[in-house]
Amino acid sequence: MLLFRIPPHGPGFVPMILNINNLTKSYKEGYNGQSPAHRVLDDVTFSVASGEFIALRGASGSGKTTLLNLIGGLDVPDSGRVEVAGQDIALMSDDGRSEWRLHSIGFVFQFFNLIGNLTVTENIALPLLFQDTPDRKARERAHALADEVALGDKVDRFVNQLSGGEMQRVAIARALVHEPGVVLADEPTGNLDSTTGHVILDLLKAASKRHGATVVMATHDHKCADYCDRTLEMTDGRLMKTEAP
Repeated sequence: MLLFRIPPHGPGFVPMILNINNLTKSYKEGYNGQSPAHRVLDDVTFSVASGEFIALRGASGSGKTTLLNLIGGLDVPDSGRVEVAGQDIALMSDDGRSEWRLHSIGFVFQFFNLIGNLTVTENIALPLLFQDTPDRKARERAHALADEVALGDKVDRFVNQLSGGEMQRVAIARALVHEPGVVLADEPTGNLDSTTGHVILDLLKAASKRHGATVVMATHDHKCADYCDRTLEMTDGRLMKTEAP
């Protein structure tokens, strides 16, 4: 089983955890995919350091979500390489990628993707339970993360009783509970008001600085990118420029 590992290095060394090389991806559209292929990603190349928080910024249809799906092993590229901690995940089998994601990747979605008839604790603990972590240990870890995202007083609430901002905080805690090396966030503030959105961005920034996770966030919001170490601008499937805040 291939899992996320950072090899040891000397003081001051910051390894490149993500290496995206000449990535292309196309999809066929129309009925039964009979129309010509539409290229969603076109020769995308960049690297991300361990613990870095970067934004993929661009309009809808620029390729941001497709790029996140490829980094997370939910899809495979037509050509190019997606290396995470030195592993080319496109070379894994479907089962291998599923096992790898379970241990190495945390996901935060725009629409939360929580299970409404489970409690806050149960939703946060799900990745650990899928790893066969003992129930008591999983609950303790879930409660610790709930405290960290200011939901310690609501651990026994069902998530369908929470506000949108609270549900997104549950989603961030769930993404961090198994201590992944990489967290992928797809428009995490898209359904939230601006004040709540800032809280969510602060939590994602803390994930990179306090937990050491590498965070890659897709967004169309220019203000979101101000929280990040770098912004990668995407247009029509191409990486146009990189900028620091």
